[in-house]
Amino acid sequence: MSTASAHPGATSPRPALLRVAFLLALIGVVTALGVGGARYARATALLLGLSGTEASWATLVTTDFAVETAEIAGEVSGAQGTVRARVYRPIGVIERPRGMVLAHGVHWLGIDEPRLVGLARAFARAGVTVVTPELAPLADYRVDAEGNLDALRASVRWLARDPGVKAGGVGLVGVSFAGGLAQRVAAEPAVADDLAFVASIGGHHDMPRVARFFVTDRVATPEGDVDWRAHDYGLAVLVYNAPERFVPAEDAPQLRVAVRAFLRESYRQAELESLALSPPARAVFDRILHRDRMALAATVLRELPSMAKTMQAASPAGRLASVRVPLFLLHGAHDDVVPPSESRFSAAEATGSRAVHLLVSSKIGHAELGKDESRF
Repeated sequence: MSTASAHPGATSPRPALLRVAFLLALIGVVTALGVGGARYARATALLLGLSGTEASWATLVTTDFAVETAEIAGEVSGAQGTVRARVYRPIGVIERPRGMVLAHGVHWLGIDEPRLVGLARAFARAGVTVVTPELAPLADYRVDAEGNLDALRASVRWLARDPGVKAGGVGLVGVSFAGGLAQRVAAEPAVADDLAFVASIGGHHDMPRVARFFVTDRVATPEGDVDWRAHDYGLAVLVYNAPERFVPAEDAPQLRVAVRAFLRESYRQAELESLALSPPARAVFDRILHRDRMALAATVLRELPSMAKTMQAASPAGRLASVRVPLFLLHGAHDDVVPPSESRFSAAEATGSRAVHLLVSSKIGHAELGKDESRF
C-alpha cells in the first residue's frame, strides 16, 4: 500500500486505465509510473480543471477530445429494474477507449448535478468512455444497499460489454457515499471479472461508525477515538432515512417531506411543510431546522442500534479482503461528513488487492477538489 505514491512493485495488465484512475489520487504518482510529458500535462490539466483552476499551459501540450453525450434509455437493467444513466464518449480516439462508471454522491440532482457532469466530461475529454448511473436511493438521501448496489452492478456489467469500449474490464469510481458503495460492489465475485480498478473519493468504510460520528462528534481511527466536529446535515440525513423511528407513524411521511426540503436548502419550504406535523413531530423537525445538535443527537443515538443492520449492508467493512483489483482511495484531511479515517480503514483491510493507493489531502473538501465543496 502507498499513501502518496504507487506501490514500488505494483504492476497491472491495464496500465492505460489505471493511469486514468490515478488522476483521482496524485499527479506525482503519474510521474512515478513513468508517464510521458503529454500524458502528465493531460493529467495536470484534468485535476486543475476539476478544481476550477485555469490550466491553459497544460492544454497547449495536448488537445482534448470532443465529447458526445447521450441518455441510455432502458439499456442498463438490473435485478430491480431499469437504471437511468448517461454515457459520455470521447470523439476521435484512435483505438477503442477504456470505460469507467462514475457514481454520484448524496445529491437530489443525481446524474444532473453540475459537478458530476463536469467530472464525467473531464474524463471523457481525456479519452475515457464514462457512464454515470442514477442511484435513486442516494439521490433521495438514502445510503442503503437496496437499489444503490443493483444500479452499480448493472452499470458495470453494461459498460464492460459495450462493443465501443476496450475489453479488459472497466473502472468504477464512487463519489462520497457512493465511494463506499463502489468498494462494496467491488468485493462481489459476480462483479470482479468486469472490473479493472475501483476508486473512492471521500467514501465510507463502515456506515454505522460514520453514523455514530454524526451523533457523537467522535471519530474512530486506527489509533483510537478523537474529537471531530461533524457536519450538521449528518443528523438530518439519519432522521430522513428512518422518520418512523423518531415520530408517530402518521407523521413519518410528512416529516420526510419537510426534512427533504431542508436538505435541499429550501428552508422556507421546509418550514411550511412542517406546519402539517403534530406537536411532537414538529419538535423533532425544529431541532433539525434550528440545528439543535445536542437535543437531536440524544434522540438519534437511542435509535442507532436498530438502524445498524441496514447501514452495515451498504458498507464495504468486512468484505474488502476479497477485492483483487487495484484500489484508489482519495480523501479530504478535514472531511466533516465522512472522516478520512474511513479510507484508512479501507486501505488496511484490502489486503488482497494488487495495489492499494491512499491519499489524504488538506487540499480536498468532502469528495471534491477546491474550496466550494459539496457536503454530500
